[in-house]
Amino acid sequence: MILRDATDDDLNYVKALYEEAFPRAERKPFRIIRKRVRQGLAHILILDEDGPKGLAITMEAGGSVLLDYFAVDPAHRGRGCGGRALDLLRLRYADRVFFLEIEALDPDAPNYDQRVRRKRFYQAHGMVDTGARMRLFGVPMELLSGGIPASFEQCDAVYRVIYRYIYDIAVQRL
Repeated sequence: MILRDATDDDLNYVKALYEEAFPRAERKPFRIIRKRVRQGLAHILILDEDGPKGLAITMEAGGSVLLDYFAVDPAHRGRGCGGRALDLLRLRYADRVFFLEIEALDPDAPNYDQRVRRKRFYQAHGMVDTGARMRLFGVPMELLSGGIPASFEQCDAVYRVIYRYIYDIAVQRL
């Protein structure tokens, strides 16, 4: 498996998987993501192994990288693609602070079991809970980090820069 930058030929696949994998409330307008790519602030990456198997959308700010969206194609889930891809992402960004966000573990949430599985998956692939908690789009989120360790303050600052200044979205610290 390799990670490669998406080409124009990949965009229909990327957009379809993006819309299938993420609830509308959690999606940024795709045109904004494309604009950030053109500005050099974001990357749309394809998980490729004899054809696309998934996507990763990263945002960069201040020498740090946020894995904003990560999805494996439903036809390839449960086969280790996601774990291999996350390992490649961590390797690609090993020289930087590398973050991702997950829905906070809330025993009352209807998808609590899914949240627990998601967190375990990321932790099994080297991501560490930073202790940083944010509310984004009204959803409580936890920040996980891989690569260069970061303090709570660094996580908080990078998260705020990425969302407030790049997307003009308010972030609330929990």
